[in-house]
Amino acid sequence: MSRKTFIVSTGWYDDYTIRGLFEDEDEARKYAAKFEDGEVDAIPLRGKAFVPARSARLRSTIDPYTGVVTTPSDEWTEELDARYDAPPTATDWYVQRRNSRGADYITVETVGDAADIESIRAVHADAVAKKRAEVLGL
Repeated sequence: MSRKTFIVSTGWYDDYTIRGLFEDEDEARKYAAKFEDGEVDAIPLRGKAFVPARSARLRSTIDPYTGVVTTPSDEWTEELDARYDAPPTATDWYVQRRNSRGADYITVETVGDAADIESIRAVHADAVAKKRAEVLGL
């Protein structure tokens, strides 16, 4: 059973404020109800033996002219600062460079906790397939 802490927060962006940390979800929800925009987020605890997470990154390029996807066989990880927990799995894309036909390659990059590499691979494959279909107009 994984342990969690519950964060009560209010506001967005510049006025975001953490109002309290709770071990009990019901207590956190009661406290959050006191605020018009109170939110409760459950955060898993790593326990006493905290080890800084390692983030894994996957990157693929899509040739917008041919639709060919190139994914390097290697993944890489980097150690995160001990102040931060592992990142959630997230995908982004950007235009990288021009190919020989003058079209830009689309690069899709997925980042997540290296402990869950299979999930990262699945999310990445799905994101690449969706972006490829969008680029090719499928």
